[in-house]
Amino acid sequence: MGQVGSFGDVAFEASDERVLTWNDCQRETKANYAVHEVIDDKARLQYLGQALQEFSLAITLDASFCTPETEIRRLDHMQRSGRAYRLIFGGRIFGKFVLESKSENRARTDGSGGLVLVYVQLKLKEYH
Repeated sequence: MGQVGSFGDVAFEASDERVLTWNDCQRETKANYAVHEVIDDKARLQYLGQALQEFSLAITLDASFCTPETEIRRLDHMQRSGRAYRLIFGGRIFGKFVLESKSENRARTDGSGGLVLVYVQLKLKEYH
């Protein structure tokens, strides 16, 4: 099994039995600054520290490689719980993150309405 990372109980992996991987992963880091206005001069910035990290990633849930409905329920539960989960990519631990938002594009269903192909976009925010 080739596990490439995980977010809580969701393992990103590729094997001959199961494929659940991410693509289009974006990481955003920012610094926080306060702006202090000065009379008759330009404002001054004051560095306050690092902002919370954010990740955005897309997951393709294909019934050929996983059970899309099960994975969506797992993600729904993670989001509703409000809990922070460890985020790991390529053996590197980025810290604990919450599932801030999730959007689904239910692209294909079978004849009885079961999910066959779902594109999921996740937004994760660092929990510190």
